[in-house]
Amino acid sequence: MEKSYSEIAKRFQNSYMSNSKWLKFFKVLGHQEIPAVFAEWKFINEERIFYYNLPRKGQFNEIMLLDGYFAPIEFKWIQWIRIPKYPTQPHTNQKTKKINDLEMIKKKIEDCGSSFNLQKEGSALILTAYS
Repeated sequence: MEKSYSEIAKRFQNSYMSNSKWLKFFKVLGHQEIPAVFAEWKFINEERIFYYNLPRKGQFNEIMLLDGYFAPIEFKWIQWIRIPKYPTQPHTNQKTKKINDLEMIKKKIEDCGSSFNLQKEGSALILTAYS
């Protein structure tokens, strides 16, 4: 039987994101003038890591990722998103030709006017929602 959100969320001491923060984050980085951003996703109800581009305009609403490229899932289930400078293919672990511009991404996030728990870890940015 699948655990409820409140049961799973109790495992974490800190929560850093709200729906409005997620919405700002995705609006800023999902804008069409910014190249698609490849990321690694961890959800609080899953052990494995998922590999998706950040959603573009029309792939999310005020509270969730929409069906289509993503399975419909509320923002509250996202534990963290890691944006590597040099993404790898999910199953082969080989580098892709894509390079995420971490400096531009970090600046866009910082300029949007919200405070995010965004850390630089090696050659990646990590946005943490729960710890």
